[in-house]
Amino acid sequence: MSEKKSKRIRAHGDTLSILWLRGLLSEDEALKINMKNIKDKMPTQTHFRSKGQIKLSACTSRWVVKQIKKVLKREPKRELHSILTGDVFND
Repeated sequence: MSEKKSKRIRAHGDTLSILWLRGLLSEDEALKINMKNIKDKMPTQTHFRSKGQIKLSACTSRWVVKQIKKVLKREPKRELHSILTGDVFND
């Protein structure tokens, strides 16, 4: 995957994370979430141990990027900007 495409996927992942978090919070708290503080609001523990294996925790920025890549692999003709929170978080 090219560096430009990876950068666009990570940026879109942050955008989807913001939309997802805003959907969970009250209106007043949702307005406080933006691109500058999204990393502070996401879970800090990115991995967990289960049955002797280390697995990626859900809803971290790395997990969101992984889910976007799964959608793009499943539907190669799909545009990146057409991937919504429902495609990533409800999969």
